[in-house]
Amino acid sequence: MEKIDVVIVNYLQSSTVTELVESLIKEKTVGQIIVVDNSEDKGEAKRLKENLDDLKVKIVVSDENLGFAAGSNVGFKQTRSDYVAFVNPDIVYEGDLDQILNGVRSLGADIVAPVMVDKKGNLIPTAGHFPKLSLKFWRYLLLWVEKINHDINHPIRVDWVSGAFMVVRRDVFEALSGFDKKFKLYYEDLDLCWRAKKNGFTIWYLPVKIVHLSHQSVKKNKDQANKWFNQSRFYFVKKHRGWLMAMINKMTNWIKANSG
Repeated sequence: MEKIDVVIVNYLQSSTVTELVESLIKEKTVGQIIVVDNSEDKGEAKRLKENLDDLKVKIVVSDENLGFAAGSNVGFKQTRSDYVAFVNPDIVYEGDLDQILNGVRSLGADIVAPVMVDKKGNLIPTAGHFPKLSLKFWRYLLLWVEKINHDINHPIRVDWVSGAFMVVRRDVFEALSGFDKKFKLYYEDLDLCWRAKKNGFTIWYLPVKIVHLSHQSVKKNKDQANKWFNQSRFYFVKKHRGWLMAMINKMTNWIKANSG
């Protein structure tokens, strides 16, 4: 049976990670589970080791907060399966990887992600398309992505999916050299998908629903999270559109945020 290895990057969510791992470990599709602890609080690593001691889990403790992208890359190096799932700690797992793996096989997909909903069942837009050169000229230049904001009942080929729950073929992730570690938090998934699409790999959005308790880790430091978001957005546009467009994007978003 083909397996999916799972990489979880933790930041001060040991109890949530424990619940997630306890659910994942029951799944026959799951191979290795690697938890990368990015917490500056070393008591967090101790709690993880105590909680997960009896489970088949590899814990990698970082000396510093590497960020999601670099932490995921560290976790990936410990995997062996042909498919790797990057899963946020604030995902409520209910035995969905079998369906996802079946989708990967039937579609011949390189990157896939499920539909995400909040705990009330409301859709969280986590997939969509990059802007095309059309009447939406400024959206195209400034890389304001379009989101699918409706439920789906069949697989849809898209340009990007969220890294909160993303399954990637091992050879594809290696060919792309993983996530760009310059993204501390946010936009690393968009960047990976941008490069994947540019290199001819396929990305699919699957009608498998996953509950996502969004932004649990960033609640502990909202100001820092907002700073990383703005830095990542600037770097993403600069990387793919150039410094001038990044500056225009920054000014445009500042005006939008401060108008009215």
